[in-house]
Amino acid sequence: MKKLLVVFFTLLIFLLSFQTALAEKTMSPNPAATMDNYELPYPGLLPDHPLYFLKMTRDKIIGFFISDPIKKAEFDILQSDKRLSAGVYLLNKKSPKSQEMAVITFSKEQNYYDDAITKIALAEKQGMNTTDIKTKTKTSLKNFKAVLEKAKDKVSSSFKQKIIEEEKIIDEFQNKAILKK
Repeated sequence: MKKLLVVFFTLLIFLLSFQTALAEKTMSPNPAATMDNYELPYPGLLPDHPLYFLKMTRDKIIGFFISDPIKKAEFDILQSDKRLSAGVYLLNKKSPKSQEMAVITFSKEQNYYDDAITKIALAEKQGMNTTDIKTKTKTSLKNFKAVLEKAKDKVSSSFKQKIIEEEKIIDEFQNKAILKK
């Protein structure tokens, strides 16, 4: 009898603890993370957070298990956009340490673009339709360049040269033959 009462009260508490969701809450986008109808994803943990390494480990594991080249390219573009968004958030903190971390974050973003372009070339070689992912990559690169232009005004003079170097690398990505087709 005691077991029956315990089970009954457990179920009662369990069932009463649920709340009904009537509508989805929509958050207004962060104006700093929106560029010309291209909305950047929320970055989650920023590189200055002590548990950031767990996020990066999780993302590397997820990326490892994606075998479809187009899905992998989409994942890489998403990761690069998250890095870009994280850089924007770090720049808005306005401390010298955050500026340095933002520039480092921007530079690491290029690895994802390089991987995405490689996967797009592989998908083309396999005869897959890559029109959509190429368009998305071009838009993301254009957005990245626009953010770097604005970032030059926000950083100290010691970091401006690094941002100019980043812009040159983005120009190289934009001029890759695979994205021109």
